[in-house]
Amino acid sequence: VVPVSQAVNLDYAREVSGFFRMGQVFGPLRTKASLESSMTRRAGPGILNGAPTTNEATTWMAGLRVQRSLGEDGYVALGYRLSQATSRFDKATRVDIRTSELSVSGEQVLVMRLRAATTFTQQRFSSLGSSSSPARLPLWQVSLEWQVWKNKPHSLTLSTVDLFNQNRGVQQAALGFLVQETQSNVLGRYAVVSGSWRL
Repeated sequence: VVPVSQAVNLDYAREVSGFFRMGQVFGPLRTKASLESSMTRRAGPGILNGAPTTNEATTWMAGLRVQRSLGEDGYVALGYRLSQATSRFDKATRVDIRTSELSVSGEQVLVMRLRAATTFTQQRFSSLGSSSSPARLPLWQVSLEWQVWKNKPHSLTLSTVDLFNQNRGVQQAALGFLVQETQSNVLGRYAVVSGSWRL
């Protein structure tokens, strides 16, 4: 954990952040696990209804990922991440937004030097204390990579992004002493063909 404290503006606002990551390899099981966590807290003066006040914003995240090797030809992995953004205004008004994310990914060599990879992610957004239903966002990405010649670094890749066409570009964070939700226009479902050729 590496704590950092520094002034972020001329109004004597302070920011404290920390980050932690660790991993463990289980050789006989061909499995490795990683754990990460982070926290950021901002505090400083503000104005509420025309009167001076103290604003605070806190964001924390914790995640776990377990990956099992399928030999030299691929892997399968399961991950979970939970984060929460909290804003307080004058220590009386509080807003919380929680985001949870479950992901399943894998990669495997099929036939004729054809490698397939896929990632499925289920995100869930909820405002604590709100009567509205949580928003769910499933995302699925699939890619196929073909090594053109054996033992040569030449490849051709076809990737399909967001097969469910669900990506709405939702982002939530505690910034500037408030919880901010941003929704932007995105491409949605699309395919990409790419290649690499080393001379």
